Amino acid sequence: MAAFKSGQEIYAFAIREEERAAAMYADLAQRAKQQHVREMFSEFAEQEREHKEILIRAQQSGGLRPSAEDITDLGIAELMEEVEMSPDLDYQQILQYAMQREKAAYDMYSALAEIATSQKLRQTLEALAQEEAKHKLRIETEYDQLVLTEN
Repeated sequence: MAAFKSGQEIYAFAIREEERAAAMYADLAQRAKQQHVREMFSEFAEQEREHKEILIRAQQSGGLRPSAEDITDLGIAELMEEVEMSPDLDYQQILQYAMQREKAAYDMYSALAEIATSQKLRQTLEALAQEEAKHKLRIETEYDQLVLTEN
């Protein structure tokens, strides 16, 4: 991760990452063959766009507080090999890729929270890490129910 000289640089970086994530999920929604998976990825794309707006608002004023809620981690993403995005991915690989991206986003926000220069920024980043953990859990649950259960 790049060295950041200010909280503003952290916000700018996180905003760019949310833009990338929204575009990725919009692309995955288009690739998905099953309707409920298309809807899930479309919803994730919208949530990533909302995360961007949250970051912009937090940068300008308030901030966001993490909830006290514990997010379950099924740990499935940590057990699989890295999947590279390609037009040939099947359903299982799309879910694997999405899980890995959510884990990376969670790790990113957690690391940024550790170096945040203000409590407001730290709390905002911790709250966004929680959101990414929720996304990862939802994808892992889908993977568990539709891939692992079938095998």
